[in-house]
This record gives sequence, C-alpha cells and structure tokens, in this order.
Amino acid sequence: MAFLTVRVKGTEGYTRHNLSKDRTVVGRASACDLPINSQNISREHCLVTKKEDGWYVEDLNSSNGTYVGKEKLAAPRKLAEKEVIKAGAVRLTFHDSDISQVEALEVQASRKKSDAGDDADDPALPPIDGLAAASACPGCGLWVSVAHRKRGESVTCPRCQGGVLAG
Repeated sequence: MAFLTVRVKGTEGYTRHNLSKDRTVVGRASACDLPINSQNISREHCLVTKKEDGWYVEDLNSSNGTYVGKEKLAAPRKLAEKEVIKAGAVRLTFHDSDISQVEALEVQASRKKSDAGDDADDPALPPIDGLAAASACPGCGLWVSVAHRKRGESVTCPRCQGGVLAG
C-alpha cells in the first residue's frame, strides 16, 4: 500500500496519508479524500489513482495546475518512489511502500534510543528513510511532524489546528 507525505509551505512539519482507496482526491474542500487547509490549492486540485501498472496523478482542472517535479501535468502521469507532486503551496511526496513499515522502523529506532538511556542533551534520532518523527493528532488522527521538538512541546496540526505534543 502506498502513502503520501504532505507538507504545506509556510507551516512546520508534515503529515502522512495512507492511499487506502484506489482513488484519492486532494484539495481544500472538506469532502475531499485528502483535505488540505490551504487557500493556495483548488477545492478539488488533483487525483491520485491506482491502476494495474502503478499509481498515477492527474490534475483536476485546478487554477494553478499540478506539477510533478518541474513538469506541469497535461495528462495522467505515473508516479515513481519519492516523486514530489506540487499543488500550490502543498508538496506531496509519493511513497510506494506500506506506511506501517515506515512507522515500525521509527518505533524500533525510538526503542533503541530509550534502551541506550534518555538524556535530554542527546541529539535527535536521524530521519528514517528520509521521514522524520511524527505523532498522531488527537483531534483528527493526521500524522504531524514532531522532529526537532523537545518532549512535551506542542505543534499545530495543519488539518484541524489542534495541538500535537512531541513525545
């Protein structure tokens, strides 16, 4: 199962969205499969679909277009691992792997750190597979980056604006 890492320019952190359905509509409308709170994208901006030979992204006639890298989409385009989809101020990084495997790696790394002793002066763990540590928002369940945060420090969820504590 694939997933997207969602970053919004001008905000801290990121979230992850599991592509559990064959069709995922991305946009600022609350009815979208992946709603993003940003005025820089269209209500229904782009569509990520699973086909027999892989995952594709296509623009949904958005105001400013959808890009993969520097290429503006004119037709559906097949996605490769770690390709970045640009939709206004939003950056979606495609991962063709299971989100639970990435989370399991982060838990293992966290356990190794706690086994070695938990000093506040220790440097943060390096990102696993290019993805930094994240915590689930208690309000909406979205994964929010807590990288480079001290334990107990609050981060604002980009979807519901709720507080997420760094653990």
